[in-house]
Amino acid sequence: MAPHQGEQKYVARLPTIRSQLYSLVWACALPAILGIALLTNNFIVRERKTIQQDTLITARALIQAVDRDLNTGITVALALANSPSIDSRDFAAFYRQATDVLRPEFPGYNFVLHDRDSVQLLNTARPYGEVYPDPFSAARIAQVFKTGKPLISNLFYAGALKRPLAAIHAPVIRDGKVVYVISVAFVPERLGQVLREQLLPADRVTGIFDANGVLVARTHDPEKYVGRPVSPTLMSQFRLRQEDAIEATTLEGIPVYSMYSRSLQSGWAVVIGVPRSAVYAAVFDSITWIMAFLAVVTAAGFGVAWHFARNIERSVRSLTTAAMALGGKARQGPVPPAAFHEAAQALDTLHGVESELLRYRHHLENLIEHRTRQLESAMREAQAANAAKDVFVANMSHELRTPMNAVLGVAHLLGRTGVSPEQARYLDMIRTSGQSLLGILNDILDLSKMQAGKVELHHAPFRLDDVLHAVATIMSVSAGDKDLELAIGVDADVPRALVGDALRLHQVLVNLAGNAIKFTERGEVSLMVSRLPAPGGASLLRFAVKDTGIGLNEEQVARLFSPFTQADLSTTRRFGGTGLGLTISKGLVELMQGQIDVHSMPGEGSEFRITVPLGVSEAIDTVDAAQSVAPQHLLLADDNATSRHCIAQAIAAAGWTCDVAANAQAAIALLRNGAVYDAVLVDWQMAELCALQPEIKAPLICMLNAYGRDLVAEDMANARIAACLAKPVTAVGLLEAVQAARAHGQEPAAPDDNAQPALAGVRILLVEDNPINQVVARGLLEQAGARVAVAENGEDAVTQLRRLDCDLVLMDVQMPVMDGFTATRIIREELRLSLPVIAMTAGVMASEREQCIAAGMDDFIGKPIDVEQMFSILARHLGRATLER
Repeated sequence: MAPHQGEQKYVARLPTIRSQLYSLVWACALPAILGIALLTNNFIVRERKTIQQDTLITARALIQAVDRDLNTGITVALALANSPSIDSRDFAAFYRQATDVLRPEFPGYNFVLHDRDSVQLLNTARPYGEVYPDPFSAARIAQVFKTGKPLISNLFYAGALKRPLAAIHAPVIRDGKVVYVISVAFVPERLGQVLREQLLPADRVTGIFDANGVLVARTHDPEKYVGRPVSPTLMSQFRLRQEDAIEATTLEGIPVYSMYSRSLQSGWAVVIGVPRSAVYAAVFDSITWIMAFLAVVTAAGFGVAWHFARNIERSVRSLTTAAMALGGKARQGPVPPAAFHEAAQALDTLHGVESELLRYRHHLENLIEHRTRQLESAMREAQAANAAKDVFVANMSHELRTPMNAVLGVAHLLGRTGVSPEQARYLDMIRTSGQSLLGILNDILDLSKMQAGKVELHHAPFRLDDVLHAVATIMSVSAGDKDLELAIGVDADVPRALVGDALRLHQVLVNLAGNAIKFTERGEVSLMVSRLPAPGGASLLRFAVKDTGIGLNEEQVARLFSPFTQADLSTTRRFGGTGLGLTISKGLVELMQGQIDVHSMPGEGSEFRITVPLGVSEAIDTVDAAQSVAPQHLLLADDNATSRHCIAQAIAAAGWTCDVAANAQAAIALLRNGAVYDAVLVDWQMAELCALQPEIKAPLICMLNAYGRDLVAEDMANARIAACLAKPVTAVGLLEAVQAARAHGQEPAAPDDNAQPALAGVRILLVEDNPINQVVARGLLEQAGARVAVAENGEDAVTQLRRLDCDLVLMDVQMPVMDGFTATRIIREELRLSLPVIAMTAGVMASEREQCIAAGMDDFIGKPIDVEQMFSILARHLGRATLER
């Protein structure tokens, strides 16, 4: 039997004997290599310290030479200061005397005699007799006159000579007072000569810096860099220590070890940079022979290891060949002999094992063949069971929806016969219970399709406001008589025209909102929509449903999305439900490439958040219908902060403005202060505002939930309330309420005596085998004015169409004698009729809908019949405006 693929990879990763021997050689050589590395590092450190110490001695000697030249200038200047020529003001004689001093061995460049006003009385670098102000030296001349002491300047630019200089300023003192100042100038070239006289190695970069850290002289490219400031790092070192060695970089970008020495007298410093590469080069030259010796020894070790590896490998190969034969791999020639005793023993053992394995292999092959046949049979049974389940679900759906259609349809017809209020309540109970049972059936079907991977999304452009308004309607009805505050809020940056599966999004939001309302007795339930950052042109929207209900603990949250599961058994008994809603919602959200999560605390409520990527549509009108109405200025009075925020968002999104009041007193104050409004939105619990209706010039719109409808009935009857706006408030509901309020008080349009029912004169053939469903469908159609003929099966329908003229056919699918598919194909192919044929069936599987279209039907009406949907479909195919019930 071949080894497992993972085992093959593991074996392939194992080291060979030869590699192990090589590793042994490396292990022996490694201490020597590490020792060499440590010695090299120690040698580098000692070599670097030696170079630094030698260079510091040189830097110290250089700064002393610089100080010597500066002191020479001071000494000569003070000697000239005692010249009798100055006392006699014979400046010509003094000029000649100073010029005689300027010999090659003298470090100074020229002499200048300044008076108190920094006027050059003479300058040996210029012809005698020229007198002119020297503003560049004024500050230093003034300092010498003040202190009476010699001064060593930093590098400065001499305007008269148009070049950088450094200078010594010495006082001329007579009778204890400074009368003149003699200056000796030093040019950078002369100071650079001091550096060159040291005959430093060519790669040493040496410079002289003044007390301000400005470069005065340099061995490399002085004309390019003189006058540049020293780096901030080196300048800070100047201030900290008189001498030191640091790592730095030259102006050319060369990494160096910089050694400097600073003069305590002048504050000037000499810096010598030794390239780091020069230090390493000296070290590497010294250890080259050591590395060569180590390489020779290591190579010899590998040679010996290779020799021993060949002997060992030959023995191992004999064992490997035998083992491969046991593994089912073909032998390549005879097994080589073992080279040592232990290998020979192992080889004999392997031969014995080989014989035993051959016997077991034959047995296993027979066993595997038998198990394979069993597995194939089990797989066929599982596939058959799955197919049977699908058929069962489809049949059960049909069988349950058919009587449900009768129940709901008859209840609808009965409700239009003028029943009493008590009877109307009973009919509402029938309809509510039927819809609840239909919802359970839909949940089971959705879960079945989801588990089979047959749920598909239908992406199309839609308006977010329409979806939210539909959700709001269901939330309002679901709240019933509960004292709940319901709110829907949409952030301003959320796009309203989107692309996605609006029906599935609506289903998820209804499930989450319905769950929140079910488990919340009092407080509030809100749905908030916000936009998250997303790449490309998509919109990542977050829908957050938050309630103040019973909440969940961590254990309950962990199993929340499992099928047929609720918080606990007591919850199931108290609140009802199948426990499928959240499971289906999670599956739909993930199918939409989104995420769902929940945050909850027992007793504090829950928050369900779904994040769904949706496209932005340009195919539908993005202009809000509210913008077609003239701009409105509204007063919003609501004592609930969440509702105020959400309704204000809706007003702002419509392009309208509003004033907000958190209580009745604030609203009354605004109204009595003369504010003018187009309409006033009032929470139904602020009854005192309704009492002020005669004072309110604007129409009054009452915002309420199902709990408050009966409480405002009297005010509606007395016309104190112009319109009602159900909570949660949406953009669509807000527009309808404002339009209703604007029309309040206007004369209603006169009834049209000549108006006819919506389907007046339309001839419809109803093909239905169930007598009760015949009554339901016929009653709905005839109430709308249609003339209805009934066929009990497909064969009867074909027979009637041969002699009757009809405008439309409503075709059931599953019927005795002849089904709807066959009948439709005959209508299209044999009778060649092009009239609309619309399927009306309890089958809801996608496969059945596809069969309807393939057979030639034009559309699909599901059972139980949604009356509004049915008339909408009929209107579309008859080419008329939307039909009313």
